[in-house]
Amino acid sequence: MKKNAYSLPEEYKTKWIEALESGEYHQDEGCLFNDNCGEYYCALGVALKAVSGIPNYELEGRSKIEDLKISDKWWVPNELVKMYKNEPLNVDWDKSSLSEHSSLADEIMYLNDTEQMSFMEIAVWIDTNVVSK
Repeated sequence: MKKNAYSLPEEYKTKWIEALESGEYHQDEGCLFNDNCGEYYCALGVALKAVSGIPNYELEGRSKIEDLKISDKWWVPNELVKMYKNEPLNVDWDKSSLSEHSSLADEIMYLNDTEQMSFMEIAVWIDTNVVSK
C-alpha cells in the first residue's frame, strides 16, 4: 500500500482517532457493533457511532458499512462508503455526492479483524496512513 493513499475530512479523522484512543469502546471483530456481552465495536463501528452518530440499533449485527441503510442524517465520509460500478449499496442519498470507490473501510476491517490490531494501534495507523483533507 502506498503511504497516504487514503484521505478523510480532517475533523472526521481527528474525532475517530480520539474515540479509538479514549478507552470508552470495547473492541470486537466481525461486526460493527455487538451487544451480546456488553457493548463491543470494531474500529469502523467506533467511527460510525462516535463520529457519524449512528445509533447502536442500526449497527447491531452488521458486518460492514454496505449492510447499513445510511441516511443523510448521519455524517459518513464518501471515503468510507464503498461503491461498486458507480452504484452505492443500500445508500439513500444523492449518488453524485459519493466517491467512485474506496478501500479504506476494507483496510480498517483487515487491521481490526485479521491483523487483530488494538484500537490504539489502528489509531496510529490512521494517523500515519490517512491524510486530512
